[in-house]
Amino acid sequence: MIDFSDKGNPSPPGPYSAPQMRMDTWNDLQVRCAWLNQFRQEKRDFSEPKALAKESLAQLCIFESYWGFPGIERVNKLEELLERGDYGDLSTEVRELTRLLIGDAYRQRSVVLEDGPGHEANSDFRRDRPQSQRTIGNKPYFEVLVVDGTDAYD
Repeated sequence: MIDFSDKGNPSPPGPYSAPQMRMDTWNDLQVRCAWLNQFRQEKRDFSEPKALAKESLAQLCIFESYWGFPGIERVNKLEELLERGDYGDLSTEVRELTRLLIGDAYRQRSVVLEDGPGHEANSDFRRDRPQSQRTIGNKPYFEVLVVDGTDAYD
């Protein structure tokens, strides 16, 4: 274990959790996608924000393999939007997902993730979603993490 009491050692990073790190990554992605879209609209060089968005999506691929919503399939669709150059749609989708995650709105039974005003250009992306991600119907939402291969010490 690292001793952080010495003055030469850096201070400890503090308590941090995987859910918080995941949310921070989604927030970073939202900012980076908005920046990317803005640079594209202003016809500026957007290679840096694109690389940063790609980096955030790579991190989310790791995180989302442990969560049911939005899940790895959704992150893969976001990567497709980035590669196709649909930065406006990417920014909109990331903003919507981040809003749902921050407010835990996706856990409510009445959440519908269908086309809304201003999302016509993105309808093919939304149609590709599995039914379980478009509408959370009559069943309550929950996630289960199964951990295997641990001993009594872990």
